[in-house]
Amino acid sequence: MSAPRLPLDCLGAKDRRYAVRLEYTGKAEQQWVARFCDEWIGSAPYGQYSEAVALCHTHQQERLARL
Repeated sequence: MSAPRLPLDCLGAKDRRYAVRLEYTGKAEQQWVARFCDEWIGSAPYGQYSEAVALCHTHQQERLARL
């Protein structure tokens, strides 16, 4: 099974404005942090990469709905 993919832009390419990476957030362990244009969207526990990617997809849907 492949890893979840970050959102795509309107041309079908990976939307590079989104990023998910491990960061220290003040918790005992690193967290997966989701960002859009370097702004915090949310975080997920270390073992939950797919949850962090889902935060990106939800953010994208909400952002597009406001247009």
